[in-house]
Amino acid sequence: MSMVPSTPLDASPTSPARNADLPADIARRVVAVLRDLEAALSPVIGHRGVAALCQRSLHLSARRHAWLGEVPFDPGAAVDLERVAQLLAGQPGDVARAAGDALIQGYHDLLISLLGASLTHQLVGGIWPGFADAPAAQDKAP
Repeated sequence: MSMVPSTPLDASPTSPARNADLPADIARRVVAVLRDLEAALSPVIGHRGVAALCQRSLHLSARRHAWLGEVPFDPGAAVDLERVAQLLAGQPGDVARAAGDALIQGYHDLLISLLGASLTHQLVGGIWPGFADAPAAQDKAP
């Protein structure tokens, strides 16, 4: 798995205030990153593709954070980001942060596995600082 150099929740340009102890702030930053990913990827893979990636990331993150499994699953429909925010905000700060990081990291890893590191970084590298500079696994030749 490729790792994002700093946690996305530390580096999100969409959130000027960073208070890792407040679950509501963590929830807002996670949702902001997910919305930024949707905006960047929708023109390329469509809204259904973005929804599928987000749902898969939630499913994988729910292995460690079972309560994320409470987000309704509807194939082809957008993920209920408000529900994601509610669930994150309802957790202790360290738990919300770990789950948010897992969700964003999972999304990143899925993108790399599907699109390759170069294209992933080209498409979403500006969403948080350092993302494009992450040590990327080599793209596999076809």
